[in-house]
Amino acid sequence: MSQNNSNTVLNGRGQPIGYVQAGGVFHRKFNPEKHILKFPVPSLCLETGVIDQLKAAGIQSLWFEGTDGASYKTSLAHFLEAATPMFNKQYGNQLALPLLGFILEKRGPALQQLSMWETARVATFSRGKE
Repeated sequence: MSQNNSNTVLNGRGQPIGYVQAGGVFHRKFNPEKHILKFPVPSLCLETGVIDQLKAAGIQSLWFEGTDGASYKTSLAHFLEAATPMFNKQYGNQLALPLLGFILEKRGPALQQLSMWETARVATFSRGKE
């Protein structure tokens, strides 16, 4: 958490990436074009250092709010159980949860549906077989 605002969550480079709301909710606004992992399956990631901050703050729920109007929600417990560890040169150790592992709420234009092939890939990836 930030020294200036105890509700702000910082990544490993000291940049604010979201904040803690009342009721134990971590809220992060993001640009889906830049911040959704595209390979091996569409996923949202959190750095392991951020996850440590969230656990220490007693966070129960995660809310990723996209600039396209889509909101992805899940419990921290589900994220920790279902996400796959990964490493990224820029962001370090992370956990990645496929988008199908979130509850999706949409405001605005309809979401593009995943093809059946992408859905099958996500199911395989979430079981750790890809």
